[in-house]
Amino acid sequence: MSLASGVTIDDECITKFNDFRMSRGKTKFVIYKITDDKKRVVVEDVSDDADWEVFRTKLADAKDAAGNPAPRYATYDVQYEIPGEGQRSKIIFISWVPQDTPTRLSMLYASTREVLKNAVNVAQSIHADDKSDIEWKSVLAELIDSRARSTALSSFLFDLASITLRFRSTIRFFFQRTMFVRAASQAARSPAVRATATPMARVAAQQTRSASEHAIANPTLAGIEKRWEGMPPQEQADLFMQLRDRMKVDWHEMTLQEKKAAYWIAFGSHGPRKETPKGEGWKVLSKVAQLFAVSVAVFYSTRLFAKEPPRTLTKEWQEASNEYAKKEMIEPITGISSPNYEGQGYIQSPSAKSS
Repeated sequence: MSLASGVTIDDECITKFNDFRMSRGKTKFVIYKITDDKKRVVVEDVSDDADWEVFRTKLADAKDAAGNPAPRYATYDVQYEIPGEGQRSKIIFISWVPQDTPTRLSMLYASTREVLKNAVNVAQSIHADDKSDIEWKSVLAELIDSRARSTALSSFLFDLASITLRFRSTIRFFFQRTMFVRAASQAARSPAVRATATPMARVAAQQTRSASEHAIANPTLAGIEKRWEGMPPQEQADLFMQLRDRMKVDWHEMTLQEKKAAYWIAFGSHGPRKETPKGEGWKVLSKVAQLFAVSVAVFYSTRLFAKEPPRTLTKEWQEASNEYAKKEMIEPITGISSPNYEGQGYIQSPSAKSS
């Protein structure tokens, strides 16, 4: 397998990894390296030693031909236990690149890492550049966090699928309802249905007309201006519906009490149209004045206990900034270094002597 960097992955790497995967529980790790001629990725070590510190030491002590610390790749069969879930086993891919690795070699290992990882088909990977990164507790924490993230993602995808199904069900329901209403309206246009529905409509109209022909009793409307806001919402709604039906007839047939009640309910000074209580304006003004006084007190208290302004906020410093800008030709076209500039430049603050 050839890479864009010119490094090829030796067939033995794939063979040894497949043997390692098939012998889960026997072989514990495989260590890979890039040869000194920078042309191939080869297997350096295969071990069945279950001691993590032995594996960690082998990575940390890896050296190149000149005796300098050298990067390595590794696959490790991690056996760990999650409380309440039991024993777990997972193969992880480790990229070990010490901090003092030369830049060119680090880039070579970085460009080769993903291809080797995909070639051996390992999902979980850890990149380490310090020995503390490959301590057992750090690796175990990474595995548990990865599992938690995977569980959270699965839960999110399940919830998303549930929402999608509910949404589709809702759309289907409204579609079926629309088709039903359309079919019912088409059926209602047929002469047979109209003939059946006409008597029912007549009965409803007669009931409404009968209700509207009877005047509302005066005791119900007496003192409505004082009683309206204290009435329960249901009584308000009933009275409103009765007045609405009465207003459908000739208004000359309505009693004076009905007209007054209808006008009061529609335009009376209740709810949003209620008159402002006396002294409300002075109350608002006093509250605003109190808040303003508190704001002023906080402002001056802050100024009183604040430190001296920084030296950059003085006229002298800003004049020096102007000179530096002119010397370095900052903003030479329209700014402070331009030939016809007449502005103040960076000067915004008073002199330190005056303050």
